[in-house]
Amino acid sequence: MDPIDAGKIQPKPGGIAPLSEEWFLQQKKKLKEAKMEQTSAPVESRDVSSLSPEAAGQLPQDKYESFLETAKNHILKMDKGSESYLPEATGQLVSSALEQEFGQDVIENPGFPQMKSTITKKILNDPKYKEIVEEFLELLSLSEQSSNT
Repeated sequence: MDPIDAGKIQPKPGGIAPLSEEWFLQQKKKLKEAKMEQTSAPVESRDVSSLSPEAAGQLPQDKYESFLETAKNHILKMDKGSESYLPEATGQLVSSALEQEFGQDVIENPGFPQMKSTITKKILNDPKYKEIVEEFLELLSLSEQSSNT
């Protein structure tokens, strides 16, 4: 019930009619109801595009697949017979993981090489982690060989 329409409240001379608390509560209720109706209706988007199944299958599905793809591309180019292979490959894993998790800015930070070196040395100085990295690198190499045959 609108107080002005009901004629119960007359405006002051030169002003607008004072509104009751009841009227404000009713209006608030109407707004809530209107908003619920507006947001509960399904919304169709006409400018949504989809990738073909072939294209979608080539994209990394999550950040871990993206990390692995980045690391794999760099590591497979390295010389496995080199003495520096394990430290370099481990460093590449560290770089790829940090870049994937924190973005390109972390790689560009002046302190990044020291941080990468420290993490790589920690991994390689721990026999448990070193073994895990060696096994991972072997599996990576085997997976590439099997995909090439």
